[in-house]
Amino acid sequence: MCTLSIPLQVIEQIDRFRKHCIWSKGDINGKGTYLVAWKAMCRTKEEGGLNIINLENQNYALLIKFLDKFYNHASIPWVQLTWSKLYHSENIPHMQKKTLVALSGGKMY
Repeated sequence: MCTLSIPLQVIEQIDRFRKHCIWSKGDINGKGTYLVAWKAMCRTKEEGGLNIINLENQNYALLIKFLDKFYNHASIPWVQLTWSKLYHSENIPHMQKKTLVALSGGKMY
């Protein structure tokens, strides 16, 4: 989940399974009635929800975290290995410098 973007269809299917676990009342073949909207259940407990993780947002956040570690040369073995073996110069792969400046809000690290 943190290195690959999960397709929306897969996330929707996982959410169907999660909804079924919550609303089926233990009957594996039974259909439960949804008493609360799924978005409301994904809210934090302070906001009145059940704090269920939104998988689409979670996947996006983990992908950004993965890219942050890579582009900022984190001291993690896979990052160091990738940069030393595949990218000998300081050139950032697959992106131009002006794109990174735009994404970082005008700052270039």
